[in-house]
Amino acid sequence: VQIKAAKNYMEAIINSVKEPIIGLDNELTILFINDEALNVLNLKREEALQKPAQDISMRNDLLRRLIRELMDAQKDNKVSKTEPLKIYAVNKESYFQMDNIPLYTNAVGEQERNFIGNLIILNNVTKYKELDSAKTNFISTVSHEMKTPISSILMSLQLLGDARLGSLNDEQKQLVGSIKESSDRLLDITGELLNLTQVESGKLQLHPKIVKPIELIDYAVKATHVLAERFHCYVEVEYPEKISKLFVDNEKIAWVVTNLLSNAIHPSPENARIIVGAKQHDNWVDIYVQDLGRGIDPRYHKSIFDRYFRVPGTKTQGSGLGLAISKEFVDAH
Repeated sequence: VQIKAAKNYMEAIINSVKEPIIGLDNELTILFINDEALNVLNLKREEALQKPAQDISMRNDLLRRLIRELMDAQKDNKVSKTEPLKIYAVNKESYFQMDNIPLYTNAVGEQERNFIGNLIILNNVTKYKELDSAKTNFISTVSHEMKTPISSILMSLQLLGDARLGSLNDEQKQLVGSIKESSDRLLDITGELLNLTQVESGKLQLHPKIVKPIELIDYAVKATHVLAERFHCYVEVEYPEKISKLFVDNEKIAWVVTNLLSNAIHPSPENARIIVGAKQHDNWVDIYVQDLGRGIDPRYHKSIFDRYFRVPGTKTQGSGLGLAISKEFVDAH
């Protein structure tokens, strides 16, 4: 009687939780499942309880995805933290973040833990996904609208610097140069924001074609030529006689190399050497940028690809988006 009462008590607790929950033993048999999970999976309790999850997953796409994620996590020996799952549930499109929690017990008098199964929790993140989508659309719209006035400012500056409209004194020329520099930076940031919204909205499209690595490197060197001169840096190119051609979106990979080269130039001391090059490794081609500066503190190595992150104490101005976008472009390939 006590065991049955305890079982009913546990079931009442599990069903009171608003997030979908599935409990599996070490052979992937469903031991318990709450009403929310049954609704999301579109299953009846008698179809799921005490049944092998792998058998049910043969006719249930969502459960098959969950079991696949769980088995991948067990293979890698880590707690699963996947991308949100897009699920049509409760008459609307919803997003759920799957958490897989391995369960262990300790036998009496033993220190070694015994694996007894998994707990799958689906956290409803739909409202956060909607907010993120609204933020992405806002940034995209604002960035797009900003490009036109910035381009007009640059065009006006170009006309202002034309000697046919009258000459400028040294102080005026300095002010025009300063305005142009700030406008160029604004244009770069809006371009980066547009790239970011393209990635976030899932509209990132690759248009790959065959290209020589040297073409990507040459583009980056030319794009950063003025910057290198301003910082009095010497950019050297290392390139082997024989190297494979690449099948990539040349605009996006050239953007990545340019970003890395720009990142190397900014913090380098005067008269510094910066090397950009390529080398062959079996069927892979490495394109690299090397500077001889002090480098980034190892504490921040895991954070440098996060959006908007900037290393504390960095004097160089930047949006904190360049490396994040570079990583997305490379991952997409």
